[in-house]
Amino acid sequence: MRIVSKGRIFGFETVISDELLDRLRKQPEILQTANAAGARHWHTHILPRHFEPAAHGKYGYAPREPRYVKSKHGKPDLVNTGSMKQEMLSFLQITATATGAQAKLRARTLNLVPNMQENDQNYFVTQRLKKGGTRPYPNLKREVKIVLDEEREAIAEVVRNSYLEQMQRGNTE
Repeated sequence: MRIVSKGRIFGFETVISDELLDRLRKQPEILQTANAAGARHWHTHILPRHFEPAAHGKYGYAPREPRYVKSKHGKPDLVNTGSMKQEMLSFLQITATATGAQAKLRARTLNLVPNMQENDQNYFVTQRLKKGGTRPYPNLKREVKIVLDEEREAIAEVVRNSYLEQMQRGNTE
């Protein structure tokens, strides 16, 4: 299988007190593991919601052209053949960073505009056509990365619970 696109899809930062930070400097792997648990939660519980029919209104996706909507016969915005969903849900690489975790996913369709900035918040991106001119496309990278406040809180809860669980395990050992 040839990998067309590699990209950072989701990242987050964890804010902690100075006292806790001093303790964590001695055991950074605990926070890294907790952040990785948060990234896995996003990948398994939140990302799949973007491929449901209600996602358009819930996440505020860019409006699609009527011709495109009609051709999909009622399928959700990010699902046409299902290849993007399959690609994104089948691969996850979590990398620990100094301030959180970074989830890397792969999907061929996210590479429609390869020179686009990673965190571009525009609803549409333009792509040059071979015949000349340009055509606007919905910014799929922006749409996939949208996380609602209640989802962000759920991720924080997972990170906190994972952290507390590891700290308790460390205190009993």
